[in-house]
Amino acid sequence: MSLLVFCSLFAISQVGVVSLSGSESDYVNDEYVVVISVKDNGTPQRESVAVVTVAFPARVIKDTKALEMASSNDLIAIILGIVAALLLFVIIFLVIYIIRR
Repeated sequence: MSLLVFCSLFAISQVGVVSLSGSESDYVNDEYVVVISVKDNGTPQRESVAVVTVAFPARVIKDTKALEMASSNDLIAIILGIVAALLLFVIIFLVIYIIRR
């Protein structure tokens, strides 16, 4: 058995188990298509090729700066909401005052 592509990233055992052979930083894609070739020792020699898709789960990257910006944007939105509510209350109060007068 042998790998035809991504030989530096994956390894295959004699029983057909595909394993990772690179370091974590080597795997930049979320998915790899690995081509495996198998030959027997018979006469005539036979060969078969299999295509295996190796998919990794999506990586979660924490961006603390984005979280801080979201928090400050939320705070601004809350403050503006409170100011708008107070202005609405003042307008309603003034309209009622003018109507009763």
